[in-house]
Amino acid sequence: MNSNITGIILAGGKSSRMGRDKSLIKLGEKTLIEHVVKALMPKVKEIIIVTNEKEKYAFLEKVSFVTDIERNQGPLMGLISGISSIDTQWCFVTSCDMPLIDGGIIDFLWQHRYGYIITPSSKDGFEPMVSIYSKNILPYAFDFITENKKSVNGFIAYMSSLNLVKIVDKDLLESKFGNEVFFNINEENDYKKLLEVFNGR
Repeated sequence: MNSNITGIILAGGKSSRMGRDKSLIKLGEKTLIEHVVKALMPKVKEIIIVTNEKEKYAFLEKVSFVTDIERNQGPLMGLISGISSIDTQWCFVTSCDMPLIDGGIIDFLWQHRYGYIITPSSKDGFEPMVSIYSKNILPYAFDFITENKKSVNGFIAYMSSLNLVKIVDKDLLESKFGNEVFFNINEENDYKKLLEVFNGR
């Protein structure tokens, strides 16, 4: 367990493409969000879930909840809301729909820390939901989002332009932990693929 890091799980999405709440879909005996909590729990000081509907997660144990500072502003506001609530300097941020995440990634990224954000990246862009953030990003994030920019990828690109981001090759992480750790669900076909991967492990 790294007492310097809080785990933050963003669970505020509307699951509009999925048509049902992604976080509560079952994968084996557990919901997707339970898989994420289980992966992070041994690696972080505490886990905070960012949601405006904490009552639906009453079954989760040993987690805390934070609501969005402003609702319906997207994942960047969720990230800001979560980080504003932590008492550690650092946090690992992921999403409730990434049930194959490996907690070992936290240790790996921590060893590469530099600046205010440590994030995997490839030719397709950054992986903001598998990244470590410093609380020092908050003033930059508030300035960025007030300019009506809500993309977390866009924010990381902005921070990178200020030389405040450590980029870790996504291929390196995939070779060490498997490419399934980056798998997230947006629609039913994604869920079918997830089941195939999960059942084949």
